[in-house]
Amino acid sequence: MIYVYVYVNIYNMALKLTSVKLEERLFEDFKVASIRQKFNLQKLVNRSIHLYLTNEEFAKTLHTHTDLTVSGSGL
Repeated sequence: MIYVYVYVNIYNMALKLTSVKLEERLFEDFKVASIRQKFNLQKLVNRSIHLYLTNEEFAKTLHTHTDLTVSGSGL
């Protein structure tokens, strides 16, 4: 388990420091993908929270998603 501290910026308000526990393999795979795509965890969190709050289908998808299997040679 990896602990990650994330600054969350919602609606251009003040940043909020919070921490979350992430599955280690998922986070490692995200780090590699994020470098390739020039994307970071803060952007992912901010955009995901915004979509969760504004897009009912996105929220429904998150509520029903249970497959956290990671592909790759690490499994």
